[in-house]
Amino acid sequence: MVTLGEVFRAEFPGYAAAHRLRGAAHRAAFAIMACRTAVLGGHAEYCPEEHYVQSHYNSCKHRACPQCRGLEMERWLRRQVARYALACDYRHVVFTAPKELLPVWRYNRSLFSNLMFQAARDALLGLLQDGPHLGALPGMVGSLHTWGRSGIEHVHLHFLVTAGGWTEAGWSRCTGKFFVPYEDLRERYRDRLVELLRRALTREELVIPASMDGAGLADELDRLGSIDWHVRVMDSYEGGQGVLTYFSRYVRGGPISNPQIVGYDGQQVEYRYYSHETGQVCKAQLRPWELIRRILEHVPEKGFRVVRYYGLFAQNRREELTQCREWLGMAPYEEPEKLTVDGYLAQLKIERVTHCPTCGRRLRCREIPPCRSHSPPSEGHCAAAA
Repeated sequence: MVTLGEVFRAEFPGYAAAHRLRGAAHRAAFAIMACRTAVLGGHAEYCPEEHYVQSHYNSCKHRACPQCRGLEMERWLRRQVARYALACDYRHVVFTAPKELLPVWRYNRSLFSNLMFQAARDALLGLLQDGPHLGALPGMVGSLHTWGRSGIEHVHLHFLVTAGGWTEAGWSRCTGKFFVPYEDLRERYRDRLVELLRRALTREELVIPASMDGAGLADELDRLGSIDWHVRVMDSYEGGQGVLTYFSRYVRGGPISNPQIVGYDGQQVEYRYYSHETGQVCKAQLRPWELIRRILEHVPEKGFRVVRYYGLFAQNRREELTQCREWLGMAPYEEPEKLTVDGYLAQLKIERVTHCPTCGRRLRCREIPPCRSHSPPSEGHCAAAA
């Protein structure tokens, strides 16, 4: 099976020499190339009689690497479900940024994404907590997704929102036919994001794309502020585990996973993806450098939080959340036991080899030190792209 690491090890040196890269992208590329290789070291399990030896190299644990995301994704999901999957109905809401603003996002990834989170949060809380539709504090989990199934840019937010909220009198459930007025939610989100972007432009906080100037960006914001934006509100359903599972796929690993890669011949990389438009599995072919560009385009800046918690799920609302769980007849929150490697393998029904298949003796273990011939790039060697 071809892996993304193989493609990067073959192609990234040439790509990096020809392109200016963000530091975050450069570090992600190094991690993808080093993951589960001698560069990171590991351990070897061997038979004392020298019948059998199996080397296991360490994972990079970088959130952009698709090769080591499985265990960390499952650990993350267990924590989220334990704390935020309440015994109530939920709504799944999607907020999309217009494609005309993609150049602005490319030059201002963290700032633009922060403003999107703020606009979506304000729109939802303005209708649910402060407006006439619920009058209670809902729990909300927001997740930033910057790609579509094919790996192309598609900047949007997914919000998991409780169909009800907490008040001083207890839990208040959404009883109306509609969760929130769709047109009102869409306009509030649009107007708030345009307002925040205008403010950032006025304060000279935005890096203006090379394809436009400040006046052109201001005119574009005026135009976008008068057209419809895409906001989607899903039907109500019980429990939040399904959407949290969906979120987990975007928390780690990037837009293209190793099982998606069908082949690589040095000239083209072929991969498959599920198309929402056709409802079928499609195949695409890309030049290796274009694949690398698509992967690195979606690497968030260091320390950026792609999942955030608002309302009843905010960090400063733990006491109210505890009271809410009790009101809903749920047990107090307990941190789930950390999933071990052996437990994860058992979950996947993969049996670990512990004894020599030839003589039956128990395998021993020895450390493989890291190969120091390669090291992560320092900040000084990473050219910061505009």
